[in-house]
Amino acid sequence: MSQEAFTDDVNGASTADATFRSMAAAPDGSIYVTINEGSSVLYLAKFQPGPGGTATNFQMLGNITINGGAPAAALRNGDIAFDGSGNLYALINEDAPQGNATIYFVAASGISTSNAGTTNLQARYDVKNSSGTNFSDYAVGLAVASSGNFYLAIQEEPRVASIC
Repeated sequence: MSQEAFTDDVNGASTADATFRSMAAAPDGSIYVTINEGSSVLYLAKFQPGPGGTATNFQMLGNITINGGAPAAALRNGDIAFDGSGNLYALINEDAPQGNATIYFVAASGISTSNAGTTNLQARYDVKNSSGTNFSDYAVGLAVASSGNFYLAIQEEPRVASIC
């Protein structure tokens, strides 16, 4: 059974459709979501899980940039995950045949805390396949284990890949 936990205007005066793209729980219990608007606007927001499956204290945390610039228009699939220290990792898989997968990073101290802020994700790892070439399957899920290993969920051939 599902229920609506939150309804609000997440992109203010804009009339563009906003789409929730990914979601992850941080070590402090906050739930973070990425929201895509149009072709290259990406927002970060967070909320607290409330009683009975509700969401409380919803906060917009500003824009997300990639290596200091706007996300590419082809940005459509991927995921976010936190490590135990609250550092944020983002898997971005280009939404194109043979698109590359990259894991981006921002330290906990670099995550915006206000609607006017910016969280800048920096490329950290290019994901490679077992032969050492660019990983080009549709990677749609990311998890960070306490060991520091990354796990990817693969869409085309349902499987989980370990990235050490």
